[in-house]
Amino acid sequence: MRVEPEELGRIKQDIASRGVGYDVGGQDPDFAGVGMDIWHTLWIAGLEIDSDNELPSDVSDVRMTNWRCTPGTRNATAAQIAARLEAAWNTHGSFKHDAHTLEVSPYEIVLDAVTWWDDLDYCTMRIEVTLDSRTLPAVTEGTIPYAGGETWYRIVGDGEEPGKLPLLCLHGGPGAPHDYLEALDELAATGRRVAFYDQIGCGRSWVEKPADLWTVELFVAEVQVIRDALGLDRVHLFGSSWGGMLGMEYALTKPAGLAGLVLSSSPASIPLWEAETGRLRRDLPAETQRVLEEHEAAGTLDSPEYEAATMEFYKRHVCRVDPFPDFVQRTFDGLAEHPDVYLTMQGPNEFVITGTLRTWDITDRLGEIAVPTLITAGAHDEFTPPQAQRLSEGIPGSELVTFENSSHMQFVEEPERYRDLVAAFLDRVEQG
Repeated sequence: MRVEPEELGRIKQDIASRGVGYDVGGQDPDFAGVGMDIWHTLWIAGLEIDSDNELPSDVSDVRMTNWRCTPGTRNATAAQIAARLEAAWNTHGSFKHDAHTLEVSPYEIVLDAVTWWDDLDYCTMRIEVTLDSRTLPAVTEGTIPYAGGETWYRIVGDGEEPGKLPLLCLHGGPGAPHDYLEALDELAATGRRVAFYDQIGCGRSWVEKPADLWTVELFVAEVQVIRDALGLDRVHLFGSSWGGMLGMEYALTKPAGLAGLVLSSSPASIPLWEAETGRLRRDLPAETQRVLEEHEAAGTLDSPEYEAATMEFYKRHVCRVDPFPDFVQRTFDGLAEHPDVYLTMQGPNEFVITGTLRTWDITDRLGEIAVPTLITAGAHDEFTPPQAQRLSEGIPGSELVTFENSSHMQFVEEPERYRDLVAAFLDRVEQG
């Protein structure tokens, strides 16, 4: 099966973002955190991805399911070997392999390997690699006329298993294209379609319009237009950040067929958001704060220095994967290319709120949301605990789950756990 370069990059990034194959020792504390690159492992096993970007044997995904590393018989300690392994694999340094394949099936490899250095010692490895030959779900794209433009959509999967409902995903911003939500594609493997769209005015749905067109009401109406056009009679909604704000506004209209709501780091009050992001900003390094303050006073918010200082906040509280995965970077690039909606409704960044949403607050109406609701947040999130608590206490019967190793994009930072959580929630809702 030929895999286009962009798709191969996505697979590699997906593996990296899930952390698969990066824990050498499993439960062995001596080797915790040592880096093992799965692509080197495939090379050891004789399955190197060739220069034409082809995966072997009709393989659609690659996962390292297990591997153990133990020191050799000379005098080096486990810690010394771990340090050498980490240095070698992180820098592509000079080292040698002698691999003996123990067992090979069409999509699974178990092998013993030895890596050694003349000046230190050797370690033996038992590595199990699973090559997943599952059929990738169908992807459908198209456009729907809306508000004098065309709303672009993308659907992963081609139908629902009995008892399952589709999931419609609402991106954040406002005006941040949907790309960063691609980590949710795999929810299609749970027997449902997963639908995304770029809201009118951004990404593939960009259209030049007067600023006064960009209102909450416009985007709420767009949700219903999308549902009608795609035949999503009964549906779950997922919303990230502003997308969850939009989802809540939509739920307050009491639409027919809305089965469940997933809110990822979505505030109920922008005044509270502004106060909390301001508090987080004050915890930034003094030099970063100085740069922010000086450029804000001078009105030079488009300065590269100011943007770099802003990124320090984002790396702490928006996405802690460094560097950003390609699909996350595409969203930032798209927002920079067409910032109209974001500037109009939000402002120049996440903590300087100058747009029309500045006074938005639906805290007093949260009790009217009458569908099962899952709320997720990150321990390092700009959507802070006071905001999460206000939301969870306001929506009757809602569930709140905090991801300890995440910030604002838990589905990027802890993707497997996130998908498992959402899939289980959707199943519970569907089973009644």
